[in-house]
Amino acid sequence: MEMSDEELAYRFTAMDTGIDSRRLRMAEIKDEEWAGLTLSMQRHCDVPLHLNCYPQSVESMGDDAENILYRFGLDLIIVDYLGLFRGNGDADRK
Repeated sequence: MEMSDEELAYRFTAMDTGIDSRRLRMAEIKDEEWAGLTLSMQRHCDVPLHLNCYPQSVESMGDDAENILYRFGLDLIIVDYLGLFRGNGDADRK
């Protein structure tokens, strides 16, 4: 994956709060920004977001999705960089 889980968390928080992600990483939060940051954290702390950062096969993604579905429920799957997926070698490459 292009970004780690931590980098994604900083990016999501920066987008939600308007605080520059570099300042978030460096903990350079202004006094007037703390209330918005706290509200953002409260809003997102219970959001069930599952990231799989490793290239895998379509079959293993299906297995992972089924596991998440049964454990937590599942509403949406987003695949980024589909070209990194490995096939099983039996697929027609058209």
